[in-house]
Amino acid sequence: MAVFVFTFIISFIIIYGLYKSCEDSYSEIEGYLNLIRVGSFLATFGLIFDYIIGDGKYIRFLTPCIAILTSFIVNLIITNIREEDKRVKKWKAEKPDRERHEEEYERKCQREDNERKRQEQDKLAKEQAKVKVEMNAMNHTMKFERSKYRNPVDVSSLNLGYDIKSSDSSNTRFIEVKGRTESGDVEITSNEWSKAKELDNNYFLYVVFKANSDYPDLYTVQNPAKKLNATFDSQNDKYIISRNEITNYYS
Repeated sequence: MAVFVFTFIISFIIIYGLYKSCEDSYSEIEGYLNLIRVGSFLATFGLIFDYIIGDGKYIRFLTPCIAILTSFIVNLIITNIREEDKRVKKWKAEKPDRERHEEEYERKCQREDNERKRQEQDKLAKEQAKVKVEMNAMNHTMKFERSKYRNPVDVSSLNLGYDIKSSDSSNTRFIEVKGRTESGDVEITSNEWSKAKELDNNYFLYVVFKANSDYPDLYTVQNPAKKLNATFDSQNDKYIISRNEITNYYS
């Protein structure tokens, strides 16, 4: 047994020295492989040497079995480490392609995010521009009504089918206001068109072209449902009145 212990100590010293000497020239996994290979060889050698010249009754029988079992287990460990080493090398080899795909995916996501933000900003800008045009058209209409000594009241938030109720001592006008930045077709909702038919000559359509300018053009049409030709857009449930239809009314 003393010979076995001595052999084990010498084996450990040799193994450690061999591993440290190979540490700089091999990968971490290769260093452990060398450590296990040499260790298993020296341990087996020590067990066999102890079996030949040792004095123990049972150690002579057990040491060959231990040596064989140890070698088998070590070989399994080595095989697993080799497979792991292959997987690591494959993973490292595929890393550039994987990183390239990840970068492409990130760039794609970034482009989609930028496009979504741009569309949202465009939509918001259009809505803000529309609100500004409608507000300017309403202000110009209110000013026009006051200049005619009528008393206009903004009822646009009530969804009555018209925006302004303007009265004087003898009559009341129910006015639907439409504003455009420059000029163009005018859209009338089904509710507004029905109200125009209902109120007949008391219903007025005021169209303000160039609503954002200092000198907008105001066109007023009494009883538009009767005097103007409109095209029904069934998909959006609206009536479309062309610019020429409105301007020709004044020709």
